[in-house]
Amino acid sequence: MFAAGVSRLLSRTLAAWKETLMGIGASIFLIVVGAILTFALDFDIGGIDIDVIGVIFMIGGVVGLIFTALIWGPRRRAVVTREPTEYRTVEERSEF
Repeated sequence: MFAAGVSRLLSRTLAAWKETLMGIGASIFLIVVGAILTFALDFDIGGIDIDVIGVIFMIGGVVGLIFTALIWGPRRRAVVTREPTEYRTVEERSEF
């Protein structure tokens, strides 16, 4: 019973860490793509400014990184385990 509880706790903790890391990874990806569009590329597409799109991606990545680290990260890692408040026993009926 103890091993099952520990296993369940570890699986929940790992799932929370994966979600947090995925959020951080997506945010860093947006920052990198935005920086490439802003600073490394120099071409024009009819009526679209690539530099502005890059800045928007970088801002979105920074906002996502802040949300993941400060707001969603700690909430996802909190795992609470409680003992059952009532124990039930099963008794077999005796035949009369």
